[in-house]
Amino acid sequence: IVLMFLQIGFSNKLAQINPVIGLIVNFITIFLIMYIPSAKPEYKAYMPFLLCYIFNQSNPAEGHDFVTRMLSLLIGGVKENGYTNVNNYFKNKNSNKEHDTIKQAFKSMSITSNRFIIALKMAIGVSIAMLIGTLFGVKKTMWISMSVMSLTQIDFSNTQKRFISRIISTIIGSIVFAILFQALVPEKYDVIVTIILNYIYTFINDYKYQVIFITVNAISSASALFDTSTAIELRILSIIFGCVLGYIINKINISYGIYYLY
Repeated sequence: IVLMFLQIGFSNKLAQINPVIGLIVNFITIFLIMYIPSAKPEYKAYMPFLLCYIFNQSNPAEGHDFVTRMLSLLIGGVKENGYTNVNNYFKNKNSNKEHDTIKQAFKSMSITSNRFIIALKMAIGVSIAMLIGTLFGVKKTMWISMSVMSLTQIDFSNTQKRFISRIISTIIGSIVFAILFQALVPEKYDVIVTIILNYIYTFINDYKYQVIFITVNAISSASALFDTSTAIELRILSIIFGCVLGYIINKINISYGIYYLY
């Protein structure tokens, strides 16, 4: 866990050298942080690592900031590692079951397994999203990357459902933001309302409603960099593009192609 968090920082730095190196580094790193913790992909144990990688990539750190980031990743990794070990101890102290190691995971790798397929799809989709963001100088590349991440599912039917929900809910969330923060809530209460919305979000389980809250929060954060209309326009366009890219990647029957080649 600690090494994967540190890898996130070093890989992000290495990927900044040029777009070609960035594509290769991003692909390899995303595949590793997807595959290693995903003995059971449906549990999505890869999420902390992938989200951290996307946020880091979208916010490059230089000089002293990079040192601070690496220290933060080290401390966060140690903390997460400690929590995981304690949790596993109490959960499995009376069990004789042997757990999957990194060596075993790669030794028994099956290129037709869900574990391999989801890691490959995510690596392809998110690394392409990052490349496009780099080449075109997109200010919020992570909005594209996270849309691809969200739509990359084991079952393509879930991708289809999320494709519609994410786009529609993003538009609704943009309207809600405009009504709340431009018409109803005085500017001095913006932070309080944002905190309340983030608290309510923790109780929301339905994906389409989650996206509405995420959109409001994302546009609120982006308003520090852009005017409101620009932030809303950039959010909607980024989400649509990311959803289309994610849909295309997941539409391709990678497992069939691999099985055929195999």
